[in-house]
Amino acid sequence: MALSGLLRAKGTCWFDSAPLHEHSWSFAGLSSSLTKGNPWWAACSKQHLGLRIAYPGMQAIYDRVRAEAWDEPEGWGDRRQEIVFIGGPGMTEEAVRAELDRCLLSEAEMDAFVEANRGVTA
Repeated sequence: MALSGLLRAKGTCWFDSAPLHEHSWSFAGLSSSLTKGNPWWAACSKQHLGLRIAYPGMQAIYDRVRAEAWDEPEGWGDRRQEIVFIGGPGMTEEAVRAELDRCLLSEAEMDAFVEANRGVTA
């Protein structure tokens, strides 16, 4: 089992079934949670983006995300998978990577996703 020995995991996830919002995943021992968060910055319409960055402190957060985590060439902006795994001796990086890769969309699925979500904003 790929996650055998997993002690803790947490991070940000992007799901094709809810592509406009980031999700936070957390796992520790017997506790696990998946929480829908704010819309991805890149998924916001111009009007929504203007309203979000007008809120105190949000312009600095937006600027940081643009500088540190923005995918311009592919056009996905801040949408990404960013997960950290902490495991004991029973967990191997290769097994975890293989299991996570099975969760990714195939090229055909990604093409269909792009077509279905073209121009959709939060």
